[in-house]
Amino acid sequence: MIVAAMPVHLPGVLHSLEPTLNNFGYLAVLGLVLIEDFGVPVPGETVLILAAVYAGAGRLNVLLVGLLVFIVVLAAGGVALRFWFLR
Repeated sequence: MIVAAMPVHLPGVLHSLEPTLNNFGYLAVLGLVLIEDFGVPVPGETVLILAAVYAGAGRLNVLLVGLLVFIVVLAAGGVALRFWFLR
C-alpha cells in the first residue's frame, strides 16, 4: 500500500500565517480574532481556519480552540451590548 506523505508546509496564504501559529499557538488564535473583532483588519478568520487545520492534524486541541473562539465571541457580544445600552 502506498501512503502519501503530508506536505511540509501549508499551501497558499495559510503558509504565511504558519510561523505565527507555530510560535504562539493558542495565543495567536485568541489575539488575532480578538483584535479583528474590534475592527482592526487582521486575518482573524483566516487564523481560525488554520487553527482548525492544525487541530485536525493533531497539533492543537480542538476543544481548546473552540473554547477560545467562544470566549472571543462573548467578548465581542459584550462590547456590542455595552454600546447599545450606553448609547
